Amino acid sequence: MNDHKVAAVIPCYNVSRACIDVIRRTNDQVDRVIAVDDGSTDDTLQALRETGCEIVQLPVNQGKGVALRAGFEAALAGECDYIVTLDGDGQHLPEEIAGLLERALRSGSDAVIGIRQVSRMPLRSQFGNLWTRWFYRAQTGKPLPDTQSGYRVFKASAVRQLLEQVHWARFDTEMDMLFKANRAGMRVTTAPISTVYIDENRLTKFRTLTDSMRVFFVVVRYAAAGVSAAVLEFVLFSGLMLLLTQRYGWALLISRAAALLTHYLVTRFFAFRLQRRIAPAELLKYALVAAINLAASYGMLHLLIAVLGWNAILAKAVSQSILFLVTFVLLQRFTFRVRLA
Repeated sequence: MNDHKVAAVIPCYNVSRACIDVIRRTNDQVDRVIAVDDGSTDDTLQALRETGCEIVQLPVNQGKGVALRAGFEAALAGECDYIVTLDGDGQHLPEEIAGLLERALRSGSDAVIGIRQVSRMPLRSQFGNLWTRWFYRAQTGKPLPDTQSGYRVFKASAVRQLLEQVHWARFDTEMDMLFKANRAGMRVTTAPISTVYIDENRLTKFRTLTDSMRVFFVVVRYAAAGVSAAVLEFVLFSGLMLLLTQRYGWALLISRAAALLTHYLVTRFFAFRLQRRIAPAELLKYALVAAINLAASYGMLHLLIAVLGWNAILAKAVSQSILFLVTFVLLQRFTFRVRLA
């Protein structure tokens, strides 16, 4: 296809004979088809054998992420320039592979994500996609309309780079691939695909609530850490403002000092669950983030109170809310450098 060798990786788990049509149609679009049987307990493996495609068999179900990695490794072991991933349950139309590849070739992208119409998804899928879209944009600053789409095209070189960086597990793996690609500076673009749901997505193994919460657990834990420190700081700040009579600089410094230790310990051990020893470099990075936050807080308070004449407590609530997400991103990427999934 345009002198580029293309391999398709199709993870399959208990999709029964639905995979036969998908694989045969995919075979007309690419040079190689690699199906990964993720420990299916029905007749999926037998159906795959009937198609004559390359098969990677996992002895027990390990999750879509593990199946993807096994398929990627098999694809990279042979000759290929691009790797396309699609599901074996009929939700992705193989005839649209050409459009995704054309987009990749025209744009020079490292990855192209097939974008469905979210409004045409079942309600539970809309819910999961809404949250993961917000999470991705909060982390990267870039919009992506369909973070949960498994219909994707990658340069083989990009897959090689991601193999040792991504946390290969279950459905959260596809989200982690996006984060790692963004962090590596890869060019990720999108292309429209059809929105197909068969029997209200009966065959899908994606558990909207469970797998979405797996992605968001770190945010929930960080929110709890932030709330505990914020409540402590807010109470101290409010009390000190009554005693110090509008000397908001001192009130901020004292209340922030009391909250910093709480925030550091709870964020490190509870939110990000780090087990490694505390290193001096980590403390310095945390101190730098805290200093940035403090300077920004003071600047915003000065603007809101001294310049605009806001109530001090209201100004504190507004400024702290704005800086909450900014601080999370700095801590996750710069200070603790942990995986999100």
